Amino acid sequence: MGDALLFCTRDRLVRVGTTYGLQPVKHGVTTITAGMRFVLGLPFHEYR
Repeated sequence: MGDALLFCTRDRLVRVGTTYGLQPVKHGVTTITAGMRFVLGLPFHEYR
């Protein structure tokens, strides 16, 4: 039927040398050349 993707909104864990660190996530949807894509953004914020 379809696929879904859930991803982090701020940082992602990446390997930096022999350890791991946090890198900022790039946001956006690339342009498609064929077919259709539906995108829904649901921001969840921690209000304090």
